[in-house]
Amino acid sequence: AAWFAQTGGPKSKGSKILAPSGHVKRSGWVEVPLGMSTRTFLYDLCGGVSTGRPLKCLQPAGVSSVPIPEPLLDTPITNENYEKAGLTLGSGGMVVLDDSTCIVDLMRYYLEFDWVESCSRCTTCRVSNERLYDILTRIADGRGTLTDLEAIELLDKTNWETALCGLGQVAGLPAAGAVRHFRAELEAHILEKRCPAGVCRALAGPRAGLAAVGR
Repeated sequence: AAWFAQTGGPKSKGSKILAPSGHVKRSGWVEVPLGMSTRTFLYDLCGGVSTGRPLKCLQPAGVSSVPIPEPLLDTPITNENYEKAGLTLGSGGMVVLDDSTCIVDLMRYYLEFDWVESCSRCTTCRVSNERLYDILTRIADGRGTLTDLEAIELLDKTNWETALCGLGQVAGLPAAGAVRHFRAELEAHILEKRCPAGVCRALAGPRAGLAAVGR
């Protein structure tokens, strides 16, 4: 134990296994000392974004985590530092996504997973995941309103406080995180009827949706 505690930061001792995937040059399994910056992990250890495009976000625990925008990449990889920054480290899945990704489309994909996977025991999980999916679908179709963003945050808070299992508790985290960190992109869908990534079909013409293939 003493030997293991020599690695890591003052509060988070030891190391953590991370699993980079997605738009990243070197994927697989990487063991890093806790306290390493997320930027160092992504660019020095994993080689950066494989497509050569700018980073859109990094999902540290896949469907159960807040998307990390580029400005927060200097956050040290520890539970307490992620929590302080409003992020969730979770399993350390580290899904890397470039700017061809639409944050609305990505959140819909995550909510569809949580909605289908819900055991339906909790009313909040069973109903609010479907409502979250409906809200994001309206936004993707150009029918969203700014009050939808407030509803996303409210449903996330309700899930966190009332669901009985981890899936239900964190189901709304990614969407609520997108509201905080990618609000401009969500507002582009709502106010400008425009999908900046060109993914949402209703807002970007007949060629839209091609970037989402194979997500």
